[in-house]
Amino acid sequence: MGYCEYLNVKEYTDIHQGLIDCKSIETVKESQCILQATLNAIVDGIIIMDCKQNIYHYNDKLIEMWNINDSIFADKDQPDIIALILKNLKNPEEYIEKERVLCTQPEKESCDVFTLKDGRIFERYSKPQWLDGQAVGRVLTFRDITGYRKSESAAQQSEEKFRMLLNNQNDGILLLNIDENGIAENFIEANNLACKWLGCTRDELLAMSPENIGDMMPAVSTALYNNQNNREDNEFLYKTVYFTSKDSQIQLEMDVHSFELNGHKVGLYIARDIAERKRLQNKMAHLERLNLVGEMAAGISHEVRNPMTTIRGFLQVLMNKKECSKYLEYYKLMIEELDRANAIITEFLSLANERLSCRRLQNMNEIVKSLRPLIEADAIVANKYIKVELAEIPELLLDEKEIRQLILNLVRNGLDAMSPGDYLLIRTSMEGDKVVLSIKDQGMGIDPKVIEKIGTPFFTTKEQGTGLGLAICYRIAVRHHAAINVESSNKGTTFFIKFNKTSSLASSH
Repeated sequence: MGYCEYLNVKEYTDIHQGLIDCKSIETVKESQCILQATLNAIVDGIIIMDCKQNIYHYNDKLIEMWNINDSIFADKDQPDIIALILKNLKNPEEYIEKERVLCTQPEKESCDVFTLKDGRIFERYSKPQWLDGQAVGRVLTFRDITGYRKSESAAQQSEEKFRMLLNNQNDGILLLNIDENGIAENFIEANNLACKWLGCTRDELLAMSPENIGDMMPAVSTALYNNQNNREDNEFLYKTVYFTSKDSQIQLEMDVHSFELNGHKVGLYIARDIAERKRLQNKMAHLERLNLVGEMAAGISHEVRNPMTTIRGFLQVLMNKKECSKYLEYYKLMIEELDRANAIITEFLSLANERLSCRRLQNMNEIVKSLRPLIEADAIVANKYIKVELAEIPELLLDEKEIRQLILNLVRNGLDAMSPGDYLLIRTSMEGDKVVLSIKDQGMGIDPKVIEKIGTPFFTTKEQGTGLGLAICYRIAVRHHAAINVESSNKGTTFFIKFNKTSSLASSH
């Protein structure tokens, strides 16, 4: 707006007085042409007026901007000019109020923005002109800022879209300036997830030095250090790392990129939580082990059983011989061990991949009710108690024999883990579109170090366990398209078996 200062009323008055005193008509015309050319060279609309709002002069740009007939300006008819300006405005009352304030305060500068009915946006700058310490008039400058406002709005929308995309990423993202030596200087940008992991707000992080985040997030600190030592590389994948933010531990994988941005080197750090990936990998490995054991079971169980049957038969024959009577207790022990081995093989066979399905639509509650007397009898013998809570649940496509085996295995494991006087809870419930069977004991819980191995064939924490009971439960769950989740603490362990209601019903059609 600096050029407006050259168009003050005093100068215009001096020029006018000079024109009066000038004896040469040619000189007057020349001065007028220079003044008009100066005004018309300005890209903004200009009005020069006195304190009574009498118009001294204006330029062509003003006429073009307001679409006002030149003859009206030539007549300098103030009411008509104001009326035409107000007619173009979307909110004329606002303009009138601004004019009222300026009339009562001639010494006041003003910068206002007005919207026209056709959608254009004008900025008006009003600057008083002074003579001998008094305001003698004003220069009004009108600038069309429609394009600027549209660009500003587009930039804001672009920023909002960028922010939305950035903050809806499942990865934590950090952007940093890197100096010529490969050392991180300062943070440029960060998304919400990265800030959450670091335990600070975006503003706090941007004001923080990268050197100060080591205690908050060793993963990033180490990645920054590695970036300094790999300055020739534009990208590298940092190994899996762990860090603690407040009271949480997160398993991360860090992907680091470096590139030029506006002529300056920057580093892009993308960190992803791989806990879910690890969980799925472990689950897949577990299922693969189950499949492998199942394939082995089908192949070797019959070959092992045949010689065992022969041995058991000969032992029974020898038991009945008089001359072998002194070894009777040994024969009984050997037969018991053979029977135990045969039972293990029977369980082993149940892990086979393929099994003739006997599933039909039935209610889980009815299976639990039918098992309750048997379960309570086992509990009473050990001076323990059974509690059953059955909610209203839909029918599922179930193999009753397999579900009975699953429940008995989990209940007996729970009873074995408890002390006399403890309670075991069997419960059914709904969780969204899933039917949940839960079995909760009051034992000492499962060691967190081995909880991931639960369900692996031959893994057991019992002295006399085979390690096949839970493996069978997991196999039964897989055959029923169900999932087993385990929650354990020093107050007990709960097994949740979640059956998908929709998929089970769909399978029946």
